[in-house]
Amino acid sequence: MNKNLFSVLTLLLITFAISAVTIPQSTLAQEDTTELFSDPNATDNHCGYTDETLAGSFYVSGTIETENLNYQNADGEPITIRGVIYDGSTGEPIPNAKIEAWQADANGDYHPNAEGDVADFTEEELNLRGTVLADEKGAYQFTSIKPAIDENRLYISYRITADGYLPLFTQTYWLDDPSIETDDTDTESCRILTFEETEDGTTAATFDIYLRPDPDYVATSEATTEAVEAITCAKLDLNNLTEDALLATIPNFSNRMVREFFEYRPYVSIQQFRREIGKYVDEAQVTEWEQYVYVPVDVNNSDAATLMQLPGVDDATAAELIAAQPYDSNASFLEKLSEYVDAQQLAEAGCYLS
Repeated sequence: MNKNLFSVLTLLLITFAISAVTIPQSTLAQEDTTELFSDPNATDNHCGYTDETLAGSFYVSGTIETENLNYQNADGEPITIRGVIYDGSTGEPIPNAKIEAWQADANGDYHPNAEGDVADFTEEELNLRGTVLADEKGAYQFTSIKPAIDENRLYISYRITADGYLPLFTQTYWLDDPSIETDDTDTESCRILTFEETEDGTTAATFDIYLRPDPDYVATSEATTEAVEAITCAKLDLNNLTEDALLATIPNFSNRMVREFFEYRPYVSIQQFRREIGKYVDEAQVTEWEQYVYVPVDVNNSDAATLMQLPGVDDATAAELIAAQPYDSNASFLEKLSEYVDAQQLAEAGCYLS
């Protein structure tokens, strides 16, 4: 079994083992799994699944990974927000989730005051926004500054994603914001944070997040499990193959062509392979050799032709896969690919991913 395939498909599976445990109150110790509730919306655990909101002002995708949103050192009152990201159906922490956070500065301005992708802006235009990664226990933390009131509220916006869970746009608010009306049985109140002073002079608050599992993702991973057991990754990775492997795998392959195959590594596109090797043999011969070798697929950077190496992927599907970029991981890419190919093809596709 190809190790890359195994690791990617295992990631698709392990998050969704359905357990009899249920959701913990956010005040319980993380390791305490004895006092859990069967209903996330029960009155004694009223937070339930974290409420979804509009995306908020000026979302920018692809922001840098950081634990300090204020990397341009804007003036303002320092704050820290920390918490744990949980599976809202089981109460288990979700490892390696991604939290995109963004906010206004102390004057109410965003950096930038526009939506788009990070590539649309200069480094100097970006601040008070970034991507925070949760650790293996689902814990995360970031620092920033207190924002000014925007749209009559004092808030920070978030987009939380994790393999196998529905993406979530949400916001947190300040308990001391005069525009906020609290109700301790209202789920929105669970997003109203209480900030307390810490030893280093900053103020900190806890925001635990409860995500909804994606039911379609569960079905995909079950189908993939059955398929992966039945396949073997037979093609050779052009960037890692050896001379012995080439000569043993491709019929009537010459030692001279081994040298030419190696000369142009690393290959980033199957079109590069066709162009360079096409200097020595005709198109029909190159096509025949492609039955035995492949260029590894980078899910966020490979061109359409390279994506079309994947079983079941044609021009139209490649265009759809490119339009859905960026992907958080290979597993996220496979989840998208599952919309277009069958379970067997999906399992085979894992062989090609870098």
